[in-house]
Amino acid sequence: MTLEDFYFISQIVAALGIMAALIFVGVQVRQSTRQAKADAAQAVHANFAKWYLSFSEHPHLSEIGSKGVAGLDNLTPQETMHFITSLLAVISYTQSAFYKWREGDLDDELWRSWERSSLSYLDTKGGKEVWALSHDGTYK
Repeated sequence: MTLEDFYFISQIVAALGIMAALIFVGVQVRQSTRQAKADAAQAVHANFAKWYLSFSEHPHLSEIGSKGVAGLDNLTPQETMHFITSLLAVISYTQSAFYKWREGDLDDELWRSWERSSLSYLDTKGGKEVWALSHDGTYK
């Protein structure tokens, strides 16, 4: 074997090594992307689960929620604050889920389910009043 043969063999081995490294990096990026999506879905679920859990831990919140969706005028001042903070939490969780969805970290189907769930609260008389309060400080 000549020196030139060794040179070509070393070039082939180096090219194969680079290809193997690129394949390895590609696999790692794919796994990292899957993990990021799983983490995003888990974070969204955890936020909403925490919100739902608050109703089971504090049954009076269910009563406030039931009265509040019918309109803020059905609530005492203290109940109004509970209802507003509860709905603002939903708005915040929904916004977080939306950003994760828009960045591609949350599947379309999962985003749509949380969007529908959130809108079921926000698309009520009380929800619209809280929305108006959170955007211009007044409600009608």
